[in-house]
Amino acid sequence: MNIVLRHDTIYRYKEPIFSLASELHLRPLNNARQIVESFQIMTMPSTHLYDYIDRFGNTVHHFTIPRHLKTVEISAVSRVITMDQPFVYRIPTGFLGYESLTPTMRTTIDEETKAWIREVDHPELPILERVHALTQATHQYFTYEAGVTTVLDTAKDFMRLKRGVCQDFAHFLISVCRYLQIPTLYVSGYLIPENEAPTASHAWVAVYTGEFRSKQWTGFDPVSGTFTNDRYIWLALGRDYGDVTPVRGVYWGTRDEDLQVNIQIEE
Repeated sequence: MNIVLRHDTIYRYKEPIFSLASELHLRPLNNARQIVESFQIMTMPSTHLYDYIDRFGNTVHHFTIPRHLKTVEISAVSRVITMDQPFVYRIPTGFLGYESLTPTMRTTIDEETKAWIREVDHPELPILERVHALTQATHQYFTYEAGVTTVLDTAKDFMRLKRGVCQDFAHFLISVCRYLQIPTLYVSGYLIPENEAPTASHAWVAVYTGEFRSKQWTGFDPVSGTFTNDRYIWLALGRDYGDVTPVRGVYWGTRDEDLQVNIQIEE
């Protein structure tokens, strides 16, 4: 698929703020299943943006605006070609260790989840089939419902509530796979629905499913219970949501702010 993606973020503050510093994960990844043909990022007020590649291979932009302001706009426009290919090969093998196996605050497991795993896991299956079965079990057991959780909620909160959004589904499946010693990473990005325009970003997981030197990772979406395909745009990888937050920052001033996010995708 040939896709043009626009992600607009607008912050409005009740009172002027000062000395804003922001970090952005908005540039899609280049990997075996997608090619970024072009990318442009703009801010209003205009300022100089810096960028670097983090340890996960994500492009991270950052900027500062030292003066007073009441509105900040950030726009990222990407042209991406995606292929119906679930495998990703450009994740370093170093992530087979600490980064993809160690629980984080958001992916810590509890006793109820361990009991659930004993009921649904099939360790005798090949790795692809085993994780696919866990993905389907997660999809079937939990209910997708917006407004129940926040970005601060954890996999344990999700198990208690039995409902949440894509971030919660991803954190839960990560907690399960890491408990089973299956290397797993959090993926942020976008899902293009079949018959409607996307209204929000999406999240799923990347699971190591290859031989040690192949760097073969596979995308699984626990919200739908399926493998990822060419309708998924991979934005950034990390241990959990905290590593890949699309837009975050700090500033001096009021906490009274209004956030508006608009996503437009054209095929």
